[in-house]
Amino acid sequence: MTVSRLITFFARTIRAVRFSATDSRIPRWLRGLVALGLLPVPGPFDELVLLVAAVPLVLFYRAPLADAWKRADPLTARSPLALGEARDAPSE
Repeated sequence: MTVSRLITFFARTIRAVRFSATDSRIPRWLRGLVALGLLPVPGPFDELVLLVAAVPLVLFYRAPLADAWKRADPLTARSPLALGEARDAPSE
């Protein structure tokens, strides 16, 4: 894997996390639990919190996570439909 592909992967991952953090389909308490797990707490506490939060995310919220991953694609991120803007249909 080249360095540019690695940078692209991490940039897409960060964008997908940003989309997931604001997705209202994922409950606020679960998003808060993930945020708590991302804090730099010494010891195994933060890793344990992330593991506990990962179980319901994978089991029940796979579709919102997949949607965030698709929206974070750099090739489609600049298109109007990826930004959530609706195109006006031509009136006939």
